[in-house]
Amino acid sequence: MRSDDGAVAIVMALMMVLIIVVAAFALDLTRIYAARQRVQNALDAAATAGAAMLPNVASAATAAALYARLNDPTIVPVVHLYCVIGSTGATMQLNTNQIPYTCDPRPAGSTIVPSTMTTSTIPGTSCNQAICAVPCDTGVSCNTIKVAGSETVPFYFAPIIGVRSGSTGSVVSAACSGACGSVILNPMDVVVVADRTGSMSSNVTNLANAIAGMLKTMTPSQQFVSLATIDRSSATKVSGCPSYTAPSTDPTLGPWIPIPFSNDYTGATTGSTSLLDQGLNPSTCFKVSSGTMGTYLATPLKLAAYYLLNPTSIPNPLLPTSTYASMAAARDMTPRKVIILETDGQPNEQGSSVVPTNAPIDTTEVGNSNSAQACTNFQNIASVAKSQGIMIVTVAFGSATSASTKCGTQIVANVLASVASNAPNGSPSTVPFDSSGKCNTAVANTDGDYFFCTTNGADLAPIFVTAFGQIAAKTRIVALP
Repeated sequence: MRSDDGAVAIVMALMMVLIIVVAAFALDLTRIYAARQRVQNALDAAATAGAAMLPNVASAATAAALYARLNDPTIVPVVHLYCVIGSTGATMQLNTNQIPYTCDPRPAGSTIVPSTMTTSTIPGTSCNQAICAVPCDTGVSCNTIKVAGSETVPFYFAPIIGVRSGSTGSVVSAACSGACGSVILNPMDVVVVADRTGSMSSNVTNLANAIAGMLKTMTPSQQFVSLATIDRSSATKVSGCPSYTAPSTDPTLGPWIPIPFSNDYTGATTGSTSLLDQGLNPSTCFKVSSGTMGTYLATPLKLAAYYLLNPTSIPNPLLPTSTYASMAAARDMTPRKVIILETDGQPNEQGSSVVPTNAPIDTTEVGNSNSAQACTNFQNIASVAKSQGIMIVTVAFGSATSASTKCGTQIVANVLASVASNAPNGSPSTVPFDSSGKCNTAVANTDGDYFFCTTNGADLAPIFVTAFGQIAAKTRIVALP
């Protein structure tokens, strides 16, 4: 019996050692799991920060690496860029109809026609039934960034058996910018209201290029765009301009909305067959107005709002029959309705219309030669439009950025900010003036609301791109195939 007791004691001692070892390993494994989650959180933040910089691939990679290290200094991040587009489903091929303009999935210098691309013609492509991920050269536009990393975790108990540390293993996070895949979550109807009156004469080309640049960040199949102009556009086509966006020479004739909703734009103002693209060509169509008609704000805003609320209507009898219904049939979500309005000055209108606070959004044109009343008309129309679900973004340019530019007692910049929709956090859009009485562009264009400003024509391009990106809330984490 005594020998049996001894054997039991030995077994129990061995079991206790085993239990202690297992418990020790369990504690160390818990540290591994905790570290892995910490790395995942850091990489999610890094990927999201990088995606916000796309399609600028260099800035995206820099931002991703920086945010990874800020969130976890032990990580050595590895960054890769991809073009993610829709898949054809069961056949798991590239859906070439889903390529957004923020992304070119072809290798740099490739002459492959996008519509003929397959997984075999683009090496390294991987697909599932929802999306395809194409490795993206730094020389082309990319819409998705992947950040990978790992962490070595020191053990507390395992060193007693010679195991001093463990690894989280490779952790990956990917985030996309804009349309990334076969289901696009941001359908929109957007009317751009562009001021090309006489005071914009030296910046009309910058304005046209800014709008065209914004189009390149959009997805035509889901985001339809219409163009309205201040002043009117031509009632007849002019030589060399296939659209009606050339300026009118008559203050009473011609459309305010010369281009209906379009889903065939490319953002190229030359070489495109899209009426929107062609209408933005500053050499042939999108030219400065004669300066005899004045800067109307209330009427183009009102007609833009009416068109958004009644998108199957024809905004101008000269335009072809609306194709909005057939275009919209491909979208399976209700679109957000957006107006982006740019102007460089106080209203200078003809007429004596007074718009009440509850005025209906219809096609009746308004105008008032009293600039104070003109601004009030503008604000009242905006208030009704916003109450009906329309988001308004305003861009103050040139003299409209100065606190000395007024309509009555109101500062025009403040009027434009009041017309803009509230920021995503619910606070009103505001104008941050600097000590010289100018709109502080560094603050206004990065504060997260829907009012923007600049006195520099070259800055219009990034402002329009920033404005659309802010509307779209466009970055999201994705699982790559």
